[in-house]
Amino acid sequence: MTYLEDKKKAKVVKYNKLIFDSMKKKIGRFLRIYFKLPHIWILFIILILSFIFLIVSIYYKNDNLIFSICSNVFAGLITGLVISLISTIKEISLYITNSKKVWLYDIHNQCLKFFEDSKRLYFFRNSDFSSEEELYNRVYDLLCLGNDISVSISQSQFNEILPFNAYKFFKKEFNYDSIEREKINSELRDQVIKIDISTLSGKKIREQFKQMDNSIMELNSKVLKKN
Repeated sequence: MTYLEDKKKAKVVKYNKLIFDSMKKKIGRFLRIYFKLPHIWILFIILILSFIFLIVSIYYKNDNLIFSICSNVFAGLITGLVISLISTIKEISLYITNSKKVWLYDIHNQCLKFFEDSKRLYFFRNSDFSSEEELYNRVYDLLCLGNDISVSISQSQFNEILPFNAYKFFKKEFNYDSIEREKINSELRDQVIKIDISTLSGKKIREQFKQMDNSIMELNSKVLKKN
């Protein structure tokens, strides 16, 4: 076998290993997420019983009585298996839908928190803060609040117990790319760091956060319509 053939074979082995590892992760993730659902356990039990009665009926195929009993039970279990499978699919679908609703509610609350804090800063008075440092900290906190919305969504794709990919969901349903938004927020952070706090006003803060504000407001509006 030549060097090129060895190299090609190694690539094939590596590729197959990647496919196997990917499948193993997907199966493991599926089991972690859905095995807590009652219908999954019922389906699993019926499947095991069906297999047992199938083996018994084959083993006692020469004994008409036992074969007949086992065959009838097996036929009933197959019917139950089909019904259970349909119920399981419905339960999984409902579970995913409810998980999305919880996520949307959480994102909505984060948006409301951002609006609440931004409103205070957009219309602040000098007497609202004891020092320029406190004002700057509030401005930076507002930046973090807005960015946390995108971080929550983008990091969800690494959540092993979430039954859907929130990053892809928000990108598809709301045209909100949280990863791209984080990059834009990073640029805003650089601007906030360089801000001249001594000349800062509510109007300037509003202008500085205009893009973030509009983005979150648009997202929140779409979330409310969806939820």
